[in-house]
Amino acid sequence: MSGPHFAKLATDLLAREKVARPDDSATREAAMSRAIAERIRTRSRRRRALRVAAGIVLAAAAVLAVGRWTRSTAHAPSPPPVAAIDAKAVGAPIHAAVVRGSATSPLGPDAPIVVGDRVDVGEGGSATVALSDGSRVRAEAGSELRVESLAASRRFVLARGTMRADVHKLGAGERFVVATDDAEVEVHGTSFQVAVAEAPDACASTRTRVHVFEGVVAVRGLGDETKLYAGEDWPAACARTTRAGQTASDAGPTVATLATQGGAPGTAPPTTPAVTGDPGASAPTPPSARTAITPAEPPRAPSTALAEQNRLFAEATAARRRGDDATAIATYGRLVERHPTGSLAEAAAVERMRLLARGDAVRARDAARAYLTRYPKGFARAEAERLTR
Repeated sequence: MSGPHFAKLATDLLAREKVARPDDSATREAAMSRAIAERIRTRSRRRRALRVAAGIVLAAAAVLAVGRWTRSTAHAPSPPPVAAIDAKAVGAPIHAAVVRGSATSPLGPDAPIVVGDRVDVGEGGSATVALSDGSRVRAEAGSELRVESLAASRRFVLARGTMRADVHKLGAGERFVVATDDAEVEVHGTSFQVAVAEAPDACASTRTRVHVFEGVVAVRGLGDETKLYAGEDWPAACARTTRAGQTASDAGPTVATLATQGGAPGTAPPTTPAVTGDPGASAPTPPSARTAITPAEPPRAPSTALAEQNRLFAEATAARRRGDDATAIATYGRLVERHPTGSLAEAAAVERMRLLARGDAVRARDAARAYLTRYPKGFARAEAERLTR
């Protein structure tokens, strides 16, 4: 065969092969797409693997950190929780009552004081509350003091009158606060006095007065916080001219009259003569004054007089609770008549007045007027004033 013949055969074979094999461009594109998709999947798997690995590393680091912190604090003592503080009346409260809910009871020695209680002190009276942490709070004549908290934060609210607080050193996280309607006093181991005037006067627009005996207190009021040190007063323009235990007729409403707590004879308010037969009188009564107020019956020994007061008050209260108002009214009245200056006289007068108000408006009005005459700043003054209208 000649060369041209072979050339022709080769040309024919190539033509037939081209016809038999379709154009493979589509195949190549599909393969390329598959390769690209596979590479994307591979990269995604790598990213997920990296994220998982990073999470594992972070978790391990956190576990190690917690372990180190736990080991470092395992032997460090944690501060003990602050237990609730117990409180009770001490000494011999004079003309004082405790209001718990809707019930009013005379405040006697060792009477427990709980959160929510209100201690009301009548004219010429006083009451001291001791806390189990060593602190003491004394409410003076004409005061109204409410207990709001006895936990890590000890909080009292003075609505009226004067109180003194001697605060034991506080621990970490503990607070001692006395609030009034327009100020707040916070201390950390000190001795101070807070008073609430009946109305603002020329020296300041606030009714609250504070005096520091020892230590440092912070007073928040008049839009600012002020630190006071021993011997200082707040507001400074209202610095007192008298101190607790002194008697001064010009002391003004910022300081309670303390004549019955050691003042000179004859300076006590005429409506509240010194107690002659009951414990709690802090100064002996001159013979002339004693003669003027001694009941017609022979004077009783202090223990006998107090025991009789307790007995009469208990009998009257029992009668009131069983619904025998007539007996309760008579027994409360007998207590007031026999012991007009006794520590339970004011509480008995108030209970009698309340019972009369249930069904005898005329006698209730007379009882309220008598109460206001004898106790013009008594703890039930507002109630008595409503009955006289």
